[in-house]
Amino acid sequence: MEDRVKGSLFIIFAAFLYSFIGIFSRFAGINAFALVFYKIALSTFFFFLIFLFFRKKMGKLRMDWEMAEFFVPYGFIVAVTEMTFIGAYLNTGLTNTAFLNGLYPLFIIILSFFFLKEKVNSKTLLSLFIGIAGISFIVGADLLVMFNERNLFGDVLALVSALAYAAFIICGRERAKMRIDIYYATFWSYGIAALFLLPVNLAYGTFAIPLESTIWIVILAFICTNIAFLAFCKGFEYIEAPKGGIIALSEQLFVTINALLFFGEQLSSFIIVGAVLVCSSVLLAER
Repeated sequence: MEDRVKGSLFIIFAAFLYSFIGIFSRFAGINAFALVFYKIALSTFFFFLIFLFFRKKMGKLRMDWEMAEFFVPYGFIVAVTEMTFIGAYLNTGLTNTAFLNGLYPLFIIILSFFFLKEKVNSKTLLSLFIGIAGISFIVGADLLVMFNERNLFGDVLALVSALAYAAFIICGRERAKMRIDIYYATFWSYGIAALFLLPVNLAYGTFAIPLESTIWIVILAFICTNIAFLAFCKGFEYIEAPKGGIIALSEQLFVTINALLFFGEQLSSFIIVGAVLVCSSVLLAER
């Protein structure tokens, strides 16, 4: 099998697993703060096992305290990304969340311009304008058609999640430049994120988790986070980042199908137009 095909299949498989996060989050049926905390905590434990499997020695996992100034903000970004992403899934339509969160490549461009001083060309600016138009249609579906405050709150969370995920990707770039092992970085970033979320769960969440909810949280952590992450990383070993980013848009398609099959969510004309604009903007930015 060609490397390009192999890489594409890994990324599509990862996107398929990611697309179930909203479904399983709703099935868990518990407080969002508790859900995110336990998902992150369990993912950290599984990343610990994954590190031992691939790197063999626990001593290699020891924290290098000189790296703390990198990992503390990295962990905070992970906490914000997960909290807003799942919060969006629980407060607006699955398709709204998927397409709005899918704008993270555009936010990477914006953050890279301000923090990494990367140049922005005319094609990039055009993609930004198209993306903003797409946001207007998707959010406008809630603002003009339904006046649904809960959905609007979820839409805002999805946009914040996209921004936070863009910051996560940029931190990943810095990690690569610093030659920090990806499994080491993932374990510590998720572990620190769990520490950030612990007081939040103490204040607003709960530690009393029904057994049926625990099962869904384990699936969210292991299948939709750890396995999906490994498949995603594996895919990019065989395929270039721009092409991989375009293939990853398949997640939006999977989410749309899941939303229809599991919850009967219909796409309004506003959302369809917005989705087309969002995907077009990302495709243009990634090319």
